[in-house]
Amino acid sequence: MKFNFLKRRKFWKRFIVGLVALPIVLFSTVVMVAYFKQDAIVQKLVSKLNGDFVGEIEVEDSHISLFENFPYISIDLDHVKVYEDKELHKNPIVDLEDVYAGFDLWTILSGSYDIKVLELKNGYIHIVQHEDGELNIVHALSTTKPVEEIEEDFHINLKSIELIGVDIYKLNESNNLIVESFVDHAELAFKSNDEHVLASISAKMELNVIKDGDTTFFKHKHLSIDSEVEYLKESEFLIINPSELELEHATFTGEGSIDFADDFNVDVKLSARKENFELFMALAPEEIHPVLDEYENAGDIVFDVEVKGKAVNGSTPHVYATFSCKDAHFENNLTHKKLDELNFSGRIRKPLTQIKRMT
Repeated sequence: MKFNFLKRRKFWKRFIVGLVALPIVLFSTVVMVAYFKQDAIVQKLVSKLNGDFVGEIEVEDSHISLFENFPYISIDLDHVKVYEDKELHKNPIVDLEDVYAGFDLWTILSGSYDIKVLELKNGYIHIVQHEDGELNIVHALSTTKPVEEIEEDFHINLKSIELIGVDIYKLNESNNLIVESFVDHAELAFKSNDEHVLASISAKMELNVIKDGDTTFFKHKHLSIDSEVEYLKESEFLIINPSELELEHATFTGEGSIDFADDFNVDVKLSARKENFELFMALAPEEIHPVLDEYENAGDIVFDVEVKGKAVNGSTPHVYATFSCKDAHFENNLTHKKLDELNFSGRIRKPLTQIKRMT
């Protein structure tokens, strides 16, 4: 009887040890396979992309990163550069220190590489919209083959994209307008089917808008966004669900749409209400912030803005903004002089490119 009990106890010990050890062995096996196959995977990926795309991609080195995007196995591509074409290697349009491509564990074993997550880290993406309306990055990533001829060794079935320390700017050659954003951190998560793509966006960045070398009042503006959007594939239409945007210390709510098929036709609305002048400070140029900081202020401040119109092929969206102030007051912190019962309202109706720096 005692012997049978001991046998059962040994059995259960072995069973529990095996149960714990099995996933460790499987995970270690996948890691070893990924480690030994990483060079072949990277070479195959780069070769395939360069064979399919008009532009050219360069990768300096690669190594396995186990926990960067766990539970996915990530291959860290070092110093990734993308050029607009293969003929003349001028300045790259994409230059990143690290690109982490996260693969599903089991697809590595099967040899069918399914890219689930991408992390872009430290570098820049320089987008140029040529005078004919074509974007350099769209040209670089356009395929040289019919879709049915493209091999399917790699599947891009992204669940998320993360950007850390990436400088993104877009130059429109037709009007010399530059929109630059330094992305401190941004994360995009996706769900998709045959009809649409649902995406959530969380981002923190610094924004600059420059026209002919002249900075508008959007200079060194700190911006954070939390939003959910829906993209309709067939109609190429983007719906921006009610979202929150924080500019400096002012919080705006907004929603709208972008019709990509209709020359990037934008229709976006933002609105905010505040009990002090932080709304105006958020939009004012940074040079006058020290002056405004000298005053205590309060009032019923309302701000509404709409950006509407086509944004490519020589067109520029218009900005329609209204603002009002009721029962406001200012008091100088040093002299204690006070201005009471301040009321005013205003309206702006101009193309985006004509909104110059306020003085």
